[in-house]
Amino acid sequence: MQPGSITQPNWIPTLPDEADNKQARRITIQAKPAAGLWTRVTDFIPAGRKLKILVVDTPEWIYDAAKAACAPDGAPLSADAAALLPQAVLGCLIGKVGGSSADVTTQVAALTGPIANPPIFVFSVGTYCVVQVPTTISGALFLTMNDKTENFVKHSGSLQVQVYDAS
Repeated sequence: MQPGSITQPNWIPTLPDEADNKQARRITIQAKPAAGLWTRVTDFIPAGRKLKILVVDTPEWIYDAAKAACAPDGAPLSADAAALLPQAVLGCLIGKVGGSSADVTTQVAALTGPIANPPIFVFSVGTYCVVQVPTTISGALFLTMNDKTENFVKHSGSLQVQVYDAS
């Protein structure tokens, strides 16, 4: 290896395609999930795992029928402090590891003790991301559109993703 070169991890499909184990299965993510706020992609991601998530088509989905459709990278300059992931733009694809399909990820109040939610890791995906899950977090992998919870009824459309993890 030459100095300064970067070695790519060996990406393995998290959910292999039935016809080709080297390809990841395409998972459909609805802008408005049938139940809850999040679509479960897989049951368990171990702590510290590196994930690569990519949108495999170039769709547009709608986060508000009164506004133009947007790509999985969201609507530019549209962040909202009340969104599931406040530091990401509205309409973008976001993910989380841990928790449940009904989680609201914005902090309403700091909870401690037995009623506190389990730790979760929330991150922006967009059209493509590579992310390392913290070593203190594990659980199911979920994806959804970033928006305020009350706006999910206005969503429409879907996209397909593939998920890989590094060995």
